[in-house]
Amino acid sequence: MTSAACIDFLGIGAARSGTTTVYEVLKQHPGLFFPERKELHYFSFVQQACNNDPVKLAAAEKAYRATFDLKQGRLAGEISPSYLYFPDVARKISAFSPSCKVFCVVRDPVERALSDFYYAGLHKKYSVNDFMAQGVREVRSGKIVLHPFSPSTIVFKGLYQLHLRSYAQHFSAQNLMVLPYDLLHRDHGAFFAALFAFLDLPPVVGTARFAVTKVNSAKYPQTRDEKQARSVLAELYQFDTAWVADLSKTWRERTVGAAVKAAHVEG
Repeated sequence: MTSAACIDFLGIGAARSGTTTVYEVLKQHPGLFFPERKELHYFSFVQQACNNDPVKLAAAEKAYRATFDLKQGRLAGEISPSYLYFPDVARKISAFSPSCKVFCVVRDPVERALSDFYYAGLHKKYSVNDFMAQGVREVRSGKIVLHPFSPSTIVFKGLYQLHLRSYAQHFSAQNLMVLPYDLLHRDHGAFFAALFAFLDLPPVVGTARFAVTKVNSAKYPQTRDEKQARSVLAELYQFDTAWVADLSKTWRERTVGAAVKAAHVEG
């Protein structure tokens, strides 16, 4: 699967959905190469900063490719959560590396948005209810400010089905995997076994016993009034919330079924 385009796989998010934990486990696999920085945001913020200047774009691409010079036959990639929601990124990735494998971890979108808010320390400056209400209004009106922690972007990140539709248009089902966040914490052995299989890699010995800890966890205040925020988010996300729940159920049934099958074989 080694690609002339220098990348073989990408993690596209979602933000606040365990991507740093996933990165910490994947980089232990001897068959994988990651750059020193987890998030490069090359196809999103880096290219945006080039302002369509061909000289700047060429320099940025050269620097991005150089990041993977030491892959030495290993599968190489990176994880940048902005790739999920940033406009036109799916097409850019497909054009850059047509055989690239793309994976995404999705979390209940209401919980994801609130985690984003608290992780960024925004509760020290803003009311969570007012912030999320503003974000929902801006998203509904199409006035999205593409800054990682603007109200509209924090809310926009959770429209998973909208964002993944673009990836489905540019990547085959064999090269696109979506995993539920709850599987990472409920059965991380099954989570990483599925991810390694997707990347056509043997599992790392001991991965099933890897202690999943919360990395970059949000610092929630002791007292919180989120009733209004949860209400406006739940209304906007009703279809995505149901979709994530169905996805989690499907994976739960799949992993339980595999465990029962293995028990029968061993018996």
